[in-house]
Amino acid sequence: ERKRQRKEEWLLNREERLISRRREEEERQAAWERLQRERARRALDRERRAQQRELQHILELRSEETKRKEQ
Repeated sequence: ERKRQRKEEWLLNREERLISRRREEEERQAAWERLQRERARRALDRERRAQQRELQHILELRSEETKRKEQ
């Protein structure tokens, strides 16, 4: 009887450890996915800012060109 009870406890502990490990793995995976999304968002933001700077530069050059033509 004691042996059977110890085995049941061992099996329950094992199951709890497996569940805990699975939960930790899911949390790690979710954190990794959040990190990847954040990195992608930052990369897009950097790209947009670079494009905005480039566009601003082009507009400034055109404006200067127009002013020269008007003089």
